Amino acid sequence: MRRFGVRIDKQLDVIVFACEEAERFNIGCLGSKAIAGKLSREDLVSIKDESGKTLLEVVRECGFSGNLVECRLPKGYYSNFFELHIEQGPVLESMNVDIGVVTGISAPSRIKLTFKGVPGHSGTVPMGYRRDALLPLAEVILAVRRVVEPVRDVAVGTVGYVRVKPNVATVIPGEATAIIEFRSINKRVKDQLVKLILERIFDISVKYDVQYNAEIMVDDEPIYIPGYIVELIDNVARRLGYSTLKMPSGASHDAAHMAEICDVGMIFIPCKGGFSHMPKEEASITSIVKGVDVLFHTIVSL
Repeated sequence: MRRFGVRIDKQLDVIVFACEEAERFNIGCLGSKAIAGKLSREDLVSIKDESGKTLLEVVRECGFSGNLVECRLPKGYYSNFFELHIEQGPVLESMNVDIGVVTGISAPSRIKLTFKGVPGHSGTVPMGYRRDALLPLAEVILAVRRVVEPVRDVAVGTVGYVRVKPNVATVIPGEATAIIEFRSINKRVKDQLVKLILERIFDISVKYDVQYNAEIMVDDEPIYIPGYIVELIDNVARRLGYSTLKMPSGASHDAAHMAEICDVGMIFIPCKGGFSHMPKEEASITSIVKGVDVLFHTIVSL
């Protein structure tokens, strides 16, 4: 803006959120959730990483006070929030489209499921005497796919985390844990999927005579981008000579939580091969420049 001599009459902040990804705590967007007032004092001690460290402990180890609850900004503190992001999927690249204009942001629901059976020697316990904790979990994983299939156009289901104890080739699994995730732009559909899989989990536990614990870790709300923001981004991109596609975001983003404070908008650019959450993730410099161009002119046009 300084280079082009552009001045705006509003405060302009650049925010770099921490913990947008869910790898450490299996809960994402922690920075934007703090600003949006979605983290309680109970969350600070109940959210833990694989080693058992709480979110509060980790924040303090990084040299911060840990007063994340007090980071909350009041509604209307910002007039708008914009986020530029790779699509994280193959659609824009496959259709040779420059800019994705996001119309809504899907949200995840995650269930931490643990089955407890009885460990034993893999060679000496006859099949009829076993209470293998991994068998019911395997059936639940297949059930996730089956319950999503009828609504696959608006929802997805994934089991991306599995842990087996003792995880030894010669021991019958005594405990098996997985994290089940559903995502959808439609809250009603997402809620129904959670209900259906919880029913299947109960039935499967009875079938295999094992105990289980199912804990809902995350239940975020999908959002729709205000129409005037969608049209603004689309018009700006077309005026700059870029092709556009209006599309929902299948991934969750910080913008979904900043929507608690102000109107938000999102701009997608293509990523090579649609790869994301892996070392192959990449966007071309050309695509990045186009995205920044649209972001810049969108802000100026407000």
